[in-house]
Amino acid sequence: MLARRPAVLAALLSLPLLLAACGAPSADGTRVSGGAAAAGDEGPLAVVVVGTGAGLVTSDIGGISCPGSCSTVLPAGTVVTLTATPLAGSAFTSWAGFCGFAGQATTCVVEIGLPSLEIAAIFRLASDPSYLTVNKPGAGAGLVTSSPEGVYCGSTCSAAFPPGSVVTLTAAVVPGTGSTFAGWTGACTGTSPTCTVTLDQSRYATATFDSSGRRAPLTVKRWGSGAGAVSSGDGGIDCGTLCSQGYLEGAVVTLTAAAESGSVFTGWGPILSTVPSPCTGTSPTCVITTTGSNLDTVAYFDTTGPVHTLSVDTNATPGAGVVFTSTYNIQCPNRCSAAFAAGTEVTLWASTGVASTFTGWGGACTGTDPYCVVSMTEDRAVTATFDIGTTYRLNVHSQGSGTIAVSGHSFVCPAATSCGYEFPAGTVVTLTATPSSTTTFAGWSGDCSGTGPCTLEMTEDHAVAATFTAPIQDYTLTVSRAGTGTGRVTSTPAGIDCGTTCSAMFRSGTVVTLTATPSPGHVFGGWSGACAGSSSTCVVTMTQARMIAATFLGVASTGGCQVSYRVTRQWRGGFTAAFDLRNTGTTPWKAWTVTWTWPDANQRITGIWNATATQSGQAVAVRNMSYNGTVPAGGSYGGVGFIGTWSGANPVPPSFSVNGVPCD
Repeated sequence: MLARRPAVLAALLSLPLLLAACGAPSADGTRVSGGAAAAGDEGPLAVVVVGTGAGLVTSDIGGISCPGSCSTVLPAGTVVTLTATPLAGSAFTSWAGFCGFAGQATTCVVEIGLPSLEIAAIFRLASDPSYLTVNKPGAGAGLVTSSPEGVYCGSTCSAAFPPGSVVTLTAAVVPGTGSTFAGWTGACTGTSPTCTVTLDQSRYATATFDSSGRRAPLTVKRWGSGAGAVSSGDGGIDCGTLCSQGYLEGAVVTLTAAAESGSVFTGWGPILSTVPSPCTGTSPTCVITTTGSNLDTVAYFDTTGPVHTLSVDTNATPGAGVVFTSTYNIQCPNRCSAAFAAGTEVTLWASTGVASTFTGWGGACTGTDPYCVVSMTEDRAVTATFDIGTTYRLNVHSQGSGTIAVSGHSFVCPAATSCGYEFPAGTVVTLTATPSSTTTFAGWSGDCSGTGPCTLEMTEDHAVAATFTAPIQDYTLTVSRAGTGTGRVTSTPAGIDCGTTCSAMFRSGTVVTLTATPSPGHVFGGWSGACAGSSSTCVVTMTQARMIAATFLGVASTGGCQVSYRVTRQWRGGFTAAFDLRNTGTTPWKAWTVTWTWPDANQRITGIWNATATQSGQAVAVRNMSYNGTVPAGGSYGGVGFIGTWSGANPVPPSFSVNGVPCD
């Protein structure tokens, strides 16, 4: 039997692969294309509303008002804006499918192409648990997990938690990929690998991973009539959903195949019969060392029940057109036959190449729609016919940290990779090289030259390479002096002599040692800024511009008190500090109160020991405990320490008073 309907749910199961095959978000992140289509073609747009809540999805053109009118057919290239509106008692959660890039925004802009655009809008009840969703952009590879468990991204990048839950996210790079964790945005900020999120509502966090070198993709596919998953244990491969990952030369990756209930793992094999597989045999575990270019393998899962065979015949050659299933065990013309469990409904998609059009189905499928659903109640045979034009291939290699974009197309070749694109004969393409924030574009080679955009006419095959190099970078080190005393700060290597020269440029990666020398009759009180502690020396590595303050204190006793303040440790947004009290007068103290005013409005004490503290605006008062208020004449007390926060700057207070008397 043949069933014909928009296969939205089936498409959602294979969205990462469909997006890779048929389109990607545009450079500005606001539009996604359904893939290449010839002039005059029409493309289907199908929407489904899912989730525990209720809502409405409407379009500015095309007549979408779903539920109700949930599909339409529009000319290829038409730009459609979809809007999700929750009904009373419900809330819009996010988009999925070809609008997945839009996340939690209530609008999504898509461009009609082929194959069909399958889109889901997710609504939840307002009383439902809150969702925490993680996105992972960047050229690197990483894994984000949550505590309590729920997020494993990897594969599971969104999870529900009870309202008000406090969830800790942890970002870790995938070993062997040459990746680094660049930091958080969204509900998380900063560069610490951990982040805590309070789910007073659904939240969205982005973890960015960068890549430091060229990576070769390891790709896993699952074929056969059964079902199962393949994982690498490090978050790099989790197939199901994450079936390809780039690893550096020489990395060791362990793949493990696990069959689902009613299925059995039968062994490993090659994706193409002409290329050997790095995994062989029937053991569910395979260890791959990523040397050479052959990193593609197939895990076979068979059902324990009856099966039927689906066969596809097509006139398309590789690159000109492909007929595939959501599980990709059929990718014809490369792989045109597969077994399926009896009763399975299999969705076939016909995807055109850049110079071809799909003209229709035959056999168990009929018509010209690009998708067809086949019920496997018996062996089935399907034909797919394409009208194929002449194409030429453009091979692009991005060497270093930078990307290559092709104007007028959604193609972007990521950093440190090789990419291949087919274009209709006579197409004029313009290549633009964009360096990363840490590199410069050194120039083209191959069929392009120079450093500007490169234009090629596709009258033959072309090969182009772009080289990106890290520029020589200098960073500024700035020293300031604070406190009631005086002194000098010098640097090794030379450059800082503050005194007079308090700022100097140093080459990126230079290790600079600063030395603080107090003037006679004065003492060094400590470092703040990019240095901390009270040692007379401080070592910094110039990987960015840095600012450091050195505090000097006077020790001559012309008044009744002396306070020696020092920062003992400092990090982004926080610090610990301590001070010593000295009674330089002739009368013992029965109690003491130390007061000062913070130089910066964002400096605050958040915890203290061996004293109590109050703060009003920038004014601070620290008072003794019952056991440490007595300080004899000529005596001192040094047991007070505290923890604080800062933002922007953390300068040392310029003066202190004890019991209302200004100190030296």
